[in-house]
Amino acid sequence: MTDTAVDLTWSAVENTDRYEVWRIPTAEADYDAIAEGDFGAASLVYDGDDLVTTDTTVEPDTFYTYVLIAWSGDAVSAPRWTEALTVFDEIPPSPITGLTAEVTDDGVLLSWNRSTDNVEFAAYNVSLDDGDQRTYIGGGADESATSFLDPEPLDGPRTYEVVAVDFHDNRSDPAQITVG
Repeated sequence: MTDTAVDLTWSAVENTDRYEVWRIPTAEADYDAIAEGDFGAASLVYDGDDLVTTDTTVEPDTFYTYVLIAWSGDAVSAPRWTEALTVFDEIPPSPITGLTAEVTDDGVLLSWNRSTDNVEFAAYNVSLDDGDQRTYIGGGADESATSFLDPEPLDGPRTYEVVAVDFHDNRSDPAQITVG
């Protein structure tokens, strides 16, 4: 996404002849109606058989909801939707602070202070760092959920890394903590 275009990509739906992508200003999106196939005052932005399109008719600093439907003859799939914010954003979320780890009977509980973002927070990513590589082990898209439980038994030193990510894939500086 930029402030002038939104790239949309989807996976193929078996036995599909063509796809339609509709755009709705997010403020006007009625998700119950969308689930029933009623897109309200949506604008058709794509009709074809490719698995990718770019919407270049967007306004800067605007949220949109995109709805994808797949056609097989006269039959239509259940609608699927996603949201996009048209803004050029290169500023990462604030770094994770206050990272702590506690070994419990249920595993290793990580806790940290909430991160903030200038546009829109996307997720916290938790990884294990063995010095040579990082392995993603979980996370979440709730910016107020500032903890993570690794249920794996602690069998030696383990280094965790927590990163905040925004919707433009800007990443905060990592916070690390070693346990064990």
